[in-house]
Amino acid sequence: MSLPDRNRSVTLVCQTCAGTAFEHDDADPASDVRCIGCDRIYTREALIAENGEVIQVSLDEMKSEIVEDVRKHFRDAFRGSKHFKVR
Repeated sequence: MSLPDRNRSVTLVCQTCAGTAFEHDDADPASDVRCIGCDRIYTREALIAENGEVIQVSLDEMKSEIVEDVRKHFRDAFRGSKHFKVR
């Protein structure tokens, strides 16, 4: 059973200027993140925490899509079977 590939990203938003462009050092995962629009400096943890609601909504959408895809694949796999019923 192969499921569709689900590559997704969440756009994080600056709480000061609502900008979505950030600058950071890719080589150092502990480096701070700077908003390009207003020059506000965030730690990665603070930026993720301030965008927690956006992240949670996206995660909930992905979960429901995955559950529906799995149900569809099981329904298709067991279609016509007298012994299995997928709800």
